[in-house]
Amino acid sequence: GLRQGEIFRLKWKDLDLRGGFLRVGEAKSGESRTIPLNATARALLESIPYRLDGGYVFCRPQDGEAIQSIRTGFKGALRRGGIEDYRFHDTRHEFASALAMAGVDLNTIRELLGHKTMRMVMRYSHLTDRHKAQAVALLDGAEGTRTDTSAYHVEAR
Repeated sequence: GLRQGEIFRLKWKDLDLRGGFLRVGEAKSGESRTIPLNATARALLESIPYRLDGGYVFCRPQDGEAIQSIRTGFKGALRRGGIEDYRFHDTRHEFASALAMAGVDLNTIRELLGHKTMRMVMRYSHLTDRHKAQAVALLDGAEGTRTDTSAYHVEAR
């Protein structure tokens, strides 16, 4: 759920892999935030070779400088995967949507994304049609939800 620039600026000192957190110090909002790492993210970060200079996590191997762009590699990965009409930024929408559909409250999603307003969270959190259908289906088995609808029926004349 990080912004591309936040990922590119991530330094080893910003990671606490034992504790399972990373710190975003230069957020777009101007505020820093702490992000918990799930097991998948933790394992991925642990697989990256640590540079002795302790600089950037994602850097050019020849000089340790921060990566500025992944455009070419990202486009190639999309092409190999047969994925069309997808941007790197779409991963933030996927992150927010997956959390929302897992039942995470919107304020937590707001903090994880680094948004200042709930309005932005609502723009990022998209529920799938399947998720909405599952939500409505919950009413089929709920006790006490059946109502007398006879008052709403209009007889045909």
